[in-house]
Amino acid sequence: MKNQITLLLLVIFSSSVSAQDNLAFQAKIDNKNGDILYIQENGKTVQEIKLNTKGLFQAKFPIKEGLYQLFDGAEYAQLFLKPGYDLKMTLDGAKFDETIKFSGKGSNENNFIAAQTLAEQKFDYNGMLALDEAAFKKAFDEKLNGDIARLDKQTGLDANL
Repeated sequence: MKNQITLLLLVIFSSSVSAQDNLAFQAKIDNKNGDILYIQENGKTVQEIKLNTKGLFQAKFPIKEGLYQLFDGAEYAQLFLKPGYDLKMTLDGAKFDETIKFSGKGSNENNFIAAQTLAEQKFDYNGMLALDEAAFKKAFDEKLNGDIARLDKQTGLDANL
């Protein structure tokens, strides 16, 4: 009996430890660009997530904490992933960056990244480079201060982000 209890406790402990190493990810995408999502790190695919019969991309998989890229076959999004996250994403493939939204554990960091990505796309770097030195310095300082202000407004971000 003692061996059976020990074995049961070992199984319970092992399953709880492995669940903590996993990421739960779900995506609902309108106007999909494909039936597979790719989670990539440094250009290498670490996870493929296939569209299920419910029309969702769902998977639980082991992950190490860090920055990743999500690729839907046409567009990329930057993600911050971490074991224990339960991340849900919605977007419209036709308006990818403008509609990407996250909920669940890990959403704060990923919504911040999505907002930063959108702000970066709207910034006119070429126009800034065409400025004279004084105007360039002023534009650079304004951009830097805007980025810092957005970061300061965001609360509860993971310190490793």
